Amino acid sequence: MGIYVNIYLDESGDSTGFTKTGSSTTFNIALLKIDDSQSLKRVVKSFYKKMHKHGWPKRLELKAYHLFNCRKISQVSDKFKYKYKSASIIIEFLSKLSSLDIEVDFISVFKENVHASLKNAPAFIFYNYLAGRLIEENAKKYSNVTLFYDVKNKETKPKLKFDSYIIT
Repeated sequence: MGIYVNIYLDESGDSTGFTKTGSSTTFNIALLKIDDSQSLKRVVKSFYKKMHKHGWPKRLELKAYHLFNCRKISQVSDKFKYKYKSASIIIEFLSKLSSLDIEVDFISVFKENVHASLKNAPAFIFYNYLAGRLIEENAKKYSNVTLFYDVKNKETKPKLKFDSYIIT
């Protein structure tokens, strides 16, 4: 890694579900650092193309959760459901990623251990706090950082609040 880095940030779990029945027990944020984002995009695009060719629906987001539960998802073709094993698909993708010069870091929190002040704060505060800690720790050794994060998961959490939080 040089003085310039691309950081991709994504979360798993519900940052607001501290009391909801059926909510995840953990909240996870991971980041991937890479100098050459084009090589990452090629690997991801090639993987998606292969998955769609073998019957994965284009309208269904490709997540580990969906892969492991694909036999229960009506949009997934029977051709795909019974021909491919979820674990082998994930291992194949991770194997391709491992050929790239990347670094991965993450924070995983058991929600039952979160301090009451964060549990009771607006949802974006908890997310921003964890994401900010992870980004700060990983970006400080670079003079130029480009951050990519999944805005479609922030529909209930205004993007402006995250953007302004990260800038500070």
